[in-house]
Amino acid sequence: MTTGNDLVTGALRVITTVTPGEPVDGTEAANALTVLNRMLKSWSASSLMPPCRTLESFPLVQGRASYTFGQTGSPDFNSQRPDEVTFVFRRDIYNKDRPLTSWTKEQYDSLYDKNMQGLPEAYFYDPQFPNGVLYLNRAPNVPMTLFVESLISFKQFTNL
Repeated sequence: MTTGNDLVTGALRVITTVTPGEPVDGTEAANALTVLNRMLKSWSASSLMPPCRTLESFPLVQGRASYTFGQTGSPDFNSQRPDEVTFVFRRDIYNKDRPLTSWTKEQYDSLYDKNMQGLPEAYFYDPQFPNGVLYLNRAPNVPMTLFVESLISFKQFTNL
């Protein structure tokens, strides 16, 4: 996996600030990382940086029908909050997959019994901030894993 240090070192070599084999000074690398993060932030703000398509899996809790995504507070799914959820499927203990239908807010809101247990067949994703919430039409009544394909904004580098 490419690190911030790899990008910074490569960029400094391309502009001939550093020659191949020469180590990059710590202060110079830190300054270059700041410039890299500003560039990424600028690209993201002007829609030049498309979000990354990501597939993640999460164990579901029996009897529970809503889950939070995020990295603040106490999220159920400790993952970066998706901008958009594009596809969801569940996998049972026999490794059988079943896709879930995407619902609108109105479809989820019209669900009569939001505490009904069974096999989830549909989901609604609410991209709240700072943590998004994924709602299932039924709380699972057996152990299963949820697979979520989503679009996630590119994060900045926290360190080299």
